[in-house]
Amino acid sequence: MALRHRISGLRRWLVVGALALVAGLTLATVVGLSLSEQAPAWWRTVRINDPQTRQTAINIENGLWNALYEPRVQGRERWHMWLAAHDANAWLNTTMRDWVASQWELVGWPQELEEVQVEFKDGLIAIGLLVQTAEGPRYLSANVEPIIDENGALWMPARTVSLGRLTLPASVLLDYMRRNQDQYVPPALLTLPETQSIFLALEGQAPLIDNVSQSLGDGRRVRLIAMRPVGARLELWCMTTIDEPGESEDDRDLRRIREQSPAVVAGSPDDGVTSASVEGPG
Repeated sequence: MALRHRISGLRRWLVVGALALVAGLTLATVVGLSLSEQAPAWWRTVRINDPQTRQTAINIENGLWNALYEPRVQGRERWHMWLAAHDANAWLNTTMRDWVASQWELVGWPQELEEVQVEFKDGLIAIGLLVQTAEGPRYLSANVEPIIDENGALWMPARTVSLGRLTLPASVLLDYMRRNQDQYVPPALLTLPETQSIFLALEGQAPLIDNVSQSLGDGRRVRLIAMRPVGARLELWCMTTIDEPGESEDDRDLRRIREQSPAVVAGSPDDGVTSASVEGPG
């Protein structure tokens, strides 16, 4: 009889423990779903239709064009510029959106992709997307570490990946998102080879860009030799060199890209920059 009572009591404790475990897991799931629907703490509202936002993007891009084409001592002069996150976000959601829509004739700008944002932190770049899904808006973001290797390739391995404010180690969430990418990647982008390349880059399996240099189309080439997020801005160090024969065959020179840019069409190439800054040797 005593043994039966002890077994009965043990069962009750097991049932209570099981119910508590289920309740805890359910609560964690609900909290996780709630967090996944919230914007990251660093997310800013970009007023895409505000004329000032578009003007900021035009000024920033034209200022950067001027910096790239400035006469320099080729191969000797290391020069520096920086870009604020606020201005980068203005450009990403206006000028870049227009340019992508015009270049991807068969795809255009995906309707599901409402907004793209970046935030610069010490050593990391937060890259975020606001995507409309069947379940409603979802915020996808990653903290990536920009690395330029000795061969001039740009790596962007993700250190963490987030759904809203739910942050997990990159390896865990990237594997899940890759297996369920039809839920998180706009359909128009699923068939593009660039989409799979981005997954490989975030996983640290391949560089995002094999060679971070670009022909200017006038016999010169700009090489990005260092990139570092510091505070709320992105610091860039470049060098202008001679465009060696054959180097321009694998990339479109910036002169042609510039001619097609909505910023150049909309504003004078001599417009200044706002909070972007360009410095000389150093």
